Amino acid sequence: MSMRKMVAAAVVAGGVVYGGTVAYLTHFDHATAPAPAGAGVDAVSGAALDVVREARCDYCHAAKVELPFYFHLPVAQPLMSRDRAEGLRHFRVEPVIDALQNGGVPDEEKLARIEEVINQNRMPPTLYLLMHWHAHLSASQRESMLNWIAQVRRQHYATPGVADRFAADPVQPIPESVTVDANKVMLGQRLFFDRRLSGDGAVELRELPQPAAWRRGWSGYGHRHWRPEGADQCADGVQCRLQQMAVLECARRYAGAAGGRPGHEPRRDGIA
Repeated sequence: MSMRKMVAAAVVAGGVVYGGTVAYLTHFDHATAPAPAGAGVDAVSGAALDVVREARCDYCHAAKVELPFYFHLPVAQPLMSRDRAEGLRHFRVEPVIDALQNGGVPDEEKLARIEEVINQNRMPPTLYLLMHWHAHLSASQRESMLNWIAQVRRQHYATPGVADRFAADPVQPIPESVTVDANKVMLGQRLFFDRRLSGDGAVELRELPQPAAWRRGWSGYGHRHWRPEGADQCADGVQCRLQQMAVLECARRYAGAAGGRPGHEPRRDGIA
């Protein structure tokens, strides 16, 4: 057999193996996909779930899932494990799948992250598509996901009274009116004039520079802080940082953000 024929035979054999592998993975992906939408789930949510099931987002973004055989091969296993670890760290799809299957409502952060990925056409990744041809998202599939996101926002996260053109936006307009809670007003007034919440018990929130003067700066220990423009000198020459503002200090001291110790006094440089 000539060299040309041997090369041609090898190419054909390789193509057959590759095509067979892709066909097997297509069958495996469909056979082990998450369950379809339950009874009573609307068509828009059902179409979005079909996209997730087809792309098999759960391979890299769900903890408990049956993985394809190549995830366990000696050469591929370390790479696949790394990719899965990264996927699980960045995004968990289980709450989204559960919401789509049962008519639930995923949180706004999940919606925003899915929307970003769909708009930028970043997923599924190219290397994954080499073995899972069917997982490539068409324009209509991306539109199905975006329609579902818009529907959820309109139904559950839109600001009351917002104009229809803004109802599905990820950042909602400020409402024209807000229900006033007298207790919260009283708490805010007390915090605004309470000197005990400053670093040395000498500064009220109202005495700090106005928000328009704040800028991003650097101070101490390599930590990034927000501080007033040119104002290490606040009221009466007292050293201050934005962390000494009453509301933030209240959160740090009573929610345990400063070392997890209630009542912990922050240091004068703003580092707990």
